[in-house]
Amino acid sequence: MTLMTTVSTAVSQGAITRITRLFNGTLLDALNEILQNCRRGGATGVTLTTMVQGERTLLSVADDGSGIDDPANLITLGQSGWGDEVARREDPAGMGMFSLAGRYVEVRSWSPRHAAGWKMVIGPDDWEIQRSHRPG
Repeated sequence: MTLMTTVSTAVSQGAITRITRLFNGTLLDALNEILQNCRRGGATGVTLTTMVQGERTLLSVADDGSGIDDPANLITLGQSGWGDEVARREDPAGMGMFSLAGRYVEVRSWSPRHAAGWKMVIGPDDWEIQRSHRPG
């Protein structure tokens, strides 16, 4: 199986039955999700960096975790992509990326299964309608 080159936003069937909490897009929600995912991915080190570009403040998060195998899991509401053990232990809701809806998001990761790196860029308007995103 090869790494997908185009992924589209979607809603997982499990979203209705599994999601036990809501996110309202606050900075705290976003940081909670980011740091939980770093830990779940086995990261032992996380670096948070901010920088100002014009009127925007950018947050960069880098960790030494295992990476994200499937970019589509990031933009499928209610699908976390975590294995059974993490799902039993932590009940990951699969809503983390949606706490960033309406914002510019760039994700770079590594797919252990495909032994390949990938990048996905989602602009603020891309959250408004269903669009395809190309990890590259």
